Amino acid sequence: MHTHACVIQSVESSAYVTNPKHHSHQQMQFVESENRDGIRFSWNCVQTSNVEGKRLGVPSGFLYTPLKPIVGLGLVRYKPVLCLSPNCGAILNPYCRIDFRAKIWVCPFCEERSRFPPNYAEISRTNRPAEILPQYTTLEYV
Repeated sequence: MHTHACVIQSVESSAYVTNPKHHSHQQMQFVESENRDGIRFSWNCVQTSNVEGKRLGVPSGFLYTPLKPIVGLGLVRYKPVLCLSPNCGAILNPYCRIDFRAKIWVCPFCEERSRFPPNYAEISRTNRPAEILPQYTTLEYV
């Protein structure tokens, strides 16, 4: 099962992208992320600002490429850590805010604060699980 963290991306090669001269260096880095993870979000292909996005009225959505070969795909042999909110279902990922002292994480989607399970007792700034490492926006849970 591949799982993907939501990543805000900009896609220079899209037919819908606005003038590439207006993209920042940070936005262009997301092209690499798209190529790595195989996911493209609609709001990154069209709009360059909230005002432009509201004016265009583009619905939020994404295009996911299942079975995309991922070079360097991380494999972990345990179940994903889920957000505790009953209405969310997101998983622990590199975009979560982490409080290493309190052993909690904050979901970037619903802002729910969740405690790490007991097997994460040794988590620290220097001892991080794969799920929160920036290079693992996509992991294979086996």
